[in-house]
Amino acid sequence: MQAFYERVETLAEDNPEVLKAIEFISNPFLTEEEEPALRHYTAQVRTATQVLKDTITNVHNARYIDTLFQLNFDSSTVELYYPMYTKRFLLSFADIKSPNLPLKNGIKVGCTRQELLQKLQGYKLFIKENRNVVEVCDVEQNLWLRFNLAKGRVSSIQYEGYVD
Repeated sequence: MQAFYERVETLAEDNPEVLKAIEFISNPFLTEEEEPALRHYTAQVRTATQVLKDTITNVHNARYIDTLFQLNFDSSTVELYYPMYTKRFLLSFADIKSPNLPLKNGIKVGCTRQELLQKLQGYKLFIKENRNVVEVCDVEQNLWLRFNLAKGRVSSIQYEGYVD
């Protein structure tokens, strides 16, 4: 498996494959057609979901009060950041231990290592593998997907995003 690609190839405007990778890793749960909204995330979860929300002060402008939404299901958590100035949901964190929230390309808890690597090959992402973990990130290394493996299958999926 080709793990890394040259930085020269990563200029998004010059390479549609890089754009495809950025679209995938910036929001691996929703299709590009869907404007990220709370209802779209909850619709993706195939089991009962609890939604918690908390307000925080915006770090750049204290006059704005932003909201953190946390979706909890099957010992899994998805955290969405909703800044007041953009009024758009941004995926900031996910810890998925359940097959009830697959990624938009079909990767989910329970799939085999071979399926995982095969589905990741379609994206120009940085990929780092070891025996029990496969990590992928974007060109800027701000957005991460970490696939933890047990007995050759994905046991959990963690997402770390960058929101500011």
